[in-house]
Amino acid sequence: MKKNNSFVFQGSKLKLARELKLWTISKLGEKLGVSHQIVSDWENNKKSPTFEKLIEIEKMLGFPRRFYFSTVENIAPDNELLFFRKGAAVAVKYQKQVEQSGILFSIVANIVENYVNLPSFSFPSYSLRNIEFSQIDFEKISKITMCLREEYNLGIGPISNMTLLVEKMGIRVHFEDLSSAKIDALTLFVNKQPYIIINNQRISSVRIRFNIAHELGHILLHSSYTKTETSNSSNNKRIEMEANHFAGSLLLPEEGFVLDLTSTNMNHLLQLKKHWKVSLQAIIFNGDHSGLISSRQTLFLRQQISRNKWRLHEPFDDEIPVEYPTLFNKAIQYVKNEKPECMKEIVSEVGLSENQIFELFQYEEDKYEVRSNNHLKLV
Repeated sequence: MKKNNSFVFQGSKLKLARELKLWTISKLGEKLGVSHQIVSDWENNKKSPTFEKLIEIEKMLGFPRRFYFSTVENIAPDNELLFFRKGAAVAVKYQKQVEQSGILFSIVANIVENYVNLPSFSFPSYSLRNIEFSQIDFEKISKITMCLREEYNLGIGPISNMTLLVEKMGIRVHFEDLSSAKIDALTLFVNKQPYIIINNQRISSVRIRFNIAHELGHILLHSSYTKTETSNSSNNKRIEMEANHFAGSLLLPEEGFVLDLTSTNMNHLLQLKKHWKVSLQAIIFNGDHSGLISSRQTLFLRQQISRNKWRLHEPFDDEIPVEYPTLFNKAIQYVKNEKPECMKEIVSEVGLSENQIFELFQYEEDKYEVRSNNHLKLV
């Protein structure tokens, strides 16, 4: 394939590596024995570090020197639009860390896609493409989730694998152990390609499934909004409510859920949790919201959850398996099996070691069988 052999220091890569490590410009400068201004000049491509400083940077930040000279330039989210699923008062440095995690994943994923054909994303006809913010009726959102279920032949029952569903839609998913447990997920677009970054640190499978469904809601409902629209606190609160409703409606469609809700006692609801693979609290919320569980019973169930200290850790959280992404693991396995010389080209273009790429994709040798009818094909 065609290559760009330019050897120019990319300041944005230094910023990426620094923010992934949660370091400020001043801290990196202090470690290197240079001023804040010099590091700022490097990151803004006004100057380049000396070879000696590059050696130090490599050791401190953990990225090979060649990473800072790879051909990808001006990496940033489209329209600076980011959808965070996070708790209140999360420090900016942690938000920057997850954003850079998404950027790094997009850099590597984009290069891998130059060698392997992967499912492409396009907005379905039932997605909303409003540029200006306006409240979306919850009934309309529920209809959109049913359109999605119909398109992918999901029926009205549980979704067996939420991660696999969004990967089939052409959305790239990455699981990361983030430093802040207050950040659940992030959605960003890079070159019109959506990426979902999930924090899988100490988080149950049912919560991850809901987080992925929530982020999918942002992609299909809100991704045409401007940063100004989403930054408005009132708008953002409503946007989050809509994404939550989307997730609940997608994972627990009322038409199917009502057939299983033959009892509202706790033991039965716990069995429904295993069957639908959603949290007990989500089941109770949806049952209350749809009128299937009375307000009195809802209060009683929530009191039981509090007494049993289940708010943060519910029964069966450790038994329902996490649905890890597999798309890029299969892609890497395919390249290694079918054309191993391409793996060397990928390593060269990315600027990371092969092991670092494997670690990014949580790749395990020989874990994924490559079949002749697989949709993966070498470019």
